[in-house]
Amino acid sequence: MHCSGTCFKVVFGEQIKNYLEESVKSRSHFLPIAVIAMALLLPVLAGAQDSLPRYEAGFQFTGLRLANPIGESAAGLGGRFGVNFNKYLTAETEFNRFPSASSDFGENEALFGVKLGVRTDSGGIFFKARPGFLTFPANGALHGRGLTDSTEFAFDFGMVAEKYVGQHLLLRLDAGDTVVAYGGQHILDTSQPGGRATTLGTTSNLQISVGVGIRF
Repeated sequence: MHCSGTCFKVVFGEQIKNYLEESVKSRSHFLPIAVIAMALLLPVLAGAQDSLPRYEAGFQFTGLRLANPIGESAAGLGGRFGVNFNKYLTAETEFNRFPSASSDFGENEALFGVKLGVRTDSGGIFFKARPGFLTFPANGALHGRGLTDSTEFAFDFGMVAEKYVGQHLLLRLDAGDTVVAYGGQHILDTSQPGGRATTLGTTSNLQISVGVGIRF
């Protein structure tokens, strides 16, 4: 029996629907779901081009709270660069440096991902999803407490609010959860009486940034 394009779409669509339902039930496969969602949205968004400036660049002040058992906070500075595909979708990269003087450790953070949302002439609100990594100095305080790896996988997701001043200036506020995967490493938990070695695993860490940028 001949199967038309419509038949293929029905069968293929049903397979995607079943996959998404199973993934949600198991709370796994987050990244594949995100990729599928992007793939479905891109053809729609691609037709929404306007006079939006193509590029964005800026810098930010950022604060990161590494949850227990690390239990440390740091303030840092960073920069970012983005490419606007249209008024809904932007690919961006961000780098932050947390000086050791701001806490008991020094670290670098690099993120690469997208922000997806809506904007008007005066501002916008977006969801962001950006994988990347955190690096810690090999001779830092955290290694003294038992951290063995200097580079850890990180995934930043949360919300972005932007305010546009004229055509080229923007103000930006980020609030999100920077998930860090330490694996089976152990660290001395100083929040416990006398301190004890605790498995790090995967932690959720609050990160807030305030920045300014230009659009061109």
